[in-house]
Amino acid sequence: MDNYIQQKFGTFKVCGKPILPVAELLNNIPNIMDQIDPLLKLRLQSYVRTDNFEPQFNYICSEYGMKDCAELENPISPHINLHENFCGMFWAFCYFVLYTYDELYAKQKCKKDFNGQLVFDKKNDFDALKLWLYGKDLQKEYPFLPTEYRYWPSSLPHPYIKEDFICTKANGLFTYGVTFILLHEMGHLIKRHFKRMRSHEITRLQAEQEADLFAIHEISPVFYKKNQETINNGAILAFALLCIKNHMANKKYPLPEDRITIALQYMNLKDEDITWMIAAYGLVIWFADIAKFQFPTPIYFNTPKDFYYNVLSLFKIVVGRP
Repeated sequence: MDNYIQQKFGTFKVCGKPILPVAELLNNIPNIMDQIDPLLKLRLQSYVRTDNFEPQFNYICSEYGMKDCAELENPISPHINLHENFCGMFWAFCYFVLYTYDELYAKQKCKKDFNGQLVFDKKNDFDALKLWLYGKDLQKEYPFLPTEYRYWPSSLPHPYIKEDFICTKANGLFTYGVTFILLHEMGHLIKRHFKRMRSHEITRLQAEQEADLFAIHEISPVFYKKNQETINNGAILAFALLCIKNHMANKKYPLPEDRITIALQYMNLKDEDITWMIAAYGLVIWFADIAKFQFPTPIYFNTPKDFYYNVLSLFKIVVGRP
């Protein structure tokens, strides 16, 4: 067991041959976790002794489609698995949301004829959309995942285009978002959810809510404030993508839009913080994906926080949520 403790917490054991150009970004996660909370590693190491938790994560590469985003492999001898296809989908989502906000909203909102709709009319616009469509297809399960989707289209944006500022920003959002997802899974371990659910002390719904709040608390660092906006945005986009992947209502889980809203409230954001806008466009893209038509967005609003709640209200009306 002591051999486990000597391993560097947060490193990845690669299971299979990586194909998508996202694996190298995960090398930043151990340092990010140390910067977020230097004591986190020590707390997790205590679980190595008591719960047989291995401090490495498994990075699952497979020719099959996405089984899940990230999950605990076995509650008795837990290992946290992170799936390559999900990582590819998440990076494409981060890029598409940033591009949507920067190019299709922020640069257009000052024009007199802007009506709040996102209009794709340039090659770069369509490339961003094609990238998101490719990312979504990565979640298809075998045999529905065509061979060509195992390889990132060379003509589309990818994490290593240094001259593309949106790619660079997407890399940061991706890394913090994945860190958030892993912290959510670790929250299940630290809060001993499997034991507590077996004894009926808590429900699965309560366990998911607790894990969400644990991850949000840990991703909001005391010692590492300079990247707080990127950290918040990455965490919110991780929430939004999980909503896209699991948009159907499930009594075992909180409603996806409620999870996003609670996360935003827990972050103690200012009304002017851009994270509200990023979350709003995550909802817009999510809805456009499941409804197959353009989702209306508010044109006039006082603050980004107002914009988010206006989008949320429109969303709930259209999907019939209370």
